[in-house]
Amino acid sequence: MIKILTTTFMIILSFMNLYAQSNYIGPKSRLNTEFVLSIGNQQYSTHRWLANNHFFGTKRRMSIGYGIRWSSYFGNEQYFLNMSTNQQQTVTTDKLLFPSAQVNSLNLALFLQYYLSPKFAIGFNTDFLGFSLGGRQQIRSTNTPQYQLINAKPSFLNVLLVAFCRKGSFFREVFLRYWLNKKIGVKLGLSHHYLEYVTLQPNDLGNQRFQNNATLYAVGATWKLR
Repeated sequence: MIKILTTTFMIILSFMNLYAQSNYIGPKSRLNTEFVLSIGNQQYSTHRWLANNHFFGTKRRMSIGYGIRWSSYFGNEQYFLNMSTNQQQTVTTDKLLFPSAQVNSLNLALFLQYYLSPKFAIGFNTDFLGFSLGGRQQIRSTNTPQYQLINAKPSFLNVLLVAFCRKGSFFREVFLRYWLNKKIGVKLGLSHHYLEYVTLQPNDLGNQRFQNNATLYAVGATWKLR
């Protein structure tokens, strides 16, 4: 999924000059807040973030920003696979089925944007460091010989490095935003979640970290604060 999002973003960047208005010069900086709703198959999430974006270049159309994001994910009947197997990209039967998963995360995030015109902007953003909270659940592992009951909770620490070198839960998206006026914008996007639960004790196969990767459709509203 990381490669798909990155490739999509680079393709958009390579063609966007065909549509950009040559006389548009962007602002020096912007402080925005946003609410996003992401929806998928038996799962959804809400997000609220605050970000400060700094523009650069001759016409100040590209921006790099930093901010903080609160995310709440809810999923019904979702499988979480053993993390070590995800790293090896192999098929496994070591998985846990969560009847009702919920992960709340507070993460620092990086924001990239490009303004095609005063009204349209495309962008990409990703969490990279923070923590997650969520209730403890007792679920039955149907993939181990003894069908043992396992207590699990969301991983507390979220650390994103490169490739599969990550721990915890993160959110990232690609999007297209349209500004209705100077203060309010709306957007459509494709979001991706990395969600991780840890068991309080190893299961019969000796594993404790389990992850779900979810791709959802996103809609959002943006408010310019400064």
